[in-house]
Amino acid sequence: MSWKGNDMIKRFALAAAAFVVLAGCGGHQGLTGIPGHTMAQGARPGVLQSGKTPVNWTQFKWGGASGPQEQGIVAGPDGNMWYTDYSDSDLIKMTMSGATHAFPLPSAGPIGIAVGSDGKFYMGLYGQAKIGIATTSGSFSTVAIPSGDRMYDGNPALGPDGNIWFAELAHIGRITPSGVITEYPYPNGETGNSEGAVAAGPNGDVWVSDSGSNVVDDVDPETGDIVAYRIPCTPNGLVAPSDGNLWTICTNDTLVRLTPGGNTTSYFVPSAPQYPSGMTVGPDGNPWFAFGSGNAIAEFNIGQTTLNIYLPPTNYAFDYGIASGPDGNVWAVDSAGKIDVYIIKTISVAPKNLTFTSLGSMQNITVTEKSASAWTAASSNTSVATVAQGTPANTFVVTSVADGKCTITVSDAIGNSAAVSVTVTGAVGARTSEPRR
Repeated sequence: MSWKGNDMIKRFALAAAAFVVLAGCGGHQGLTGIPGHTMAQGARPGVLQSGKTPVNWTQFKWGGASGPQEQGIVAGPDGNMWYTDYSDSDLIKMTMSGATHAFPLPSAGPIGIAVGSDGKFYMGLYGQAKIGIATTSGSFSTVAIPSGDRMYDGNPALGPDGNIWFAELAHIGRITPSGVITEYPYPNGETGNSEGAVAAGPNGDVWVSDSGSNVVDDVDPETGDIVAYRIPCTPNGLVAPSDGNLWTICTNDTLVRLTPGGNTTSYFVPSAPQYPSGMTVGPDGNPWFAFGSGNAIAEFNIGQTTLNIYLPPTNYAFDYGIASGPDGNVWAVDSAGKIDVYIIKTISVAPKNLTFTSLGSMQNITVTEKSASAWTAASSNTSVATVAQGTPANTFVVTSVADGKCTITVSDAIGNSAAVSVTVTGAVGARTSEPRR
């Protein structure tokens, strides 16, 4: 075991920039030109279209009796989202359409959750010296932690060795699919890592954040040897995105990049949201994180070195746990007992506006979406215009019925939607007998 410091920090004040960049002096210089970050100004819109072009947010009911607390969320092996319900001691399954099923657990306080190489769920049990294991059918068992150490607010993860790794107060733990637990003490004698997160690193090692000592540990999964790298803030999440580095978000609103060699670059996030919490690798391979205050989620675009902060509608609460879904969207748990889905997989329609000057006439709308092959369409007022499936599948036929205005909404199976505005004028006009197909 060894210890490596990275204490020398250079601070660059960037006028009108999104971040203050702090560069560790381990052979890498800090980024000196950061274009800026984007977020809504003033009143929150229904949707913030920034960086990407989201169609909408979707929100689903939590599915438990009490509000969420200390929750973890993950994409399951069955194509559904799964999350822990600390308050009710449940494991909850949510489908892509928002249907839920709660599995009561005999052990109290399930928290962070990960999917093992065996397709089972592994979770911490808050303040208890054991690891919970569940299947998609709801069967549940526990394995005692040999040292009697405990997990608290940390997030376990699947390691490159096929085992689940987790952070205890005083140890880094590993549990095999057969239920054997091995523990490794922190090299600095840490006994208070209550929020340790785990990530499988790009170098084939397991990486663990240590909130008690402001370090990130690099663990050799074969030998258990640990190299601890100091970072300039208290980590609260850890991911290994597509750039071959480790990224952690700190409690002081600082995003830190850590290379496998231990060099750090820090980005201060000077924005209205505060208290960053959950962290995940997004569908685009970038690090995403949620805020425990400020009602927002954020994405750091590694290639462009920019931060996009996405604000949901005003009826959404603060997001905590966050995960990428099998649908290619970002799912988050909010403080008001809801699951918030930020839809990245966009859908578009053309044209976006239709005008009819006679009754009984027909016009086509065409849907474009790379990730889907079937859609549904509905009219907000069928007494003004109706809509029917056309040919091919991405075509719908709108028929004028009476003077007025309505909206045709086209949706896919996972919650994406796009709207077409329809205006009908000409109640005394000639009725068209040759519709366009």
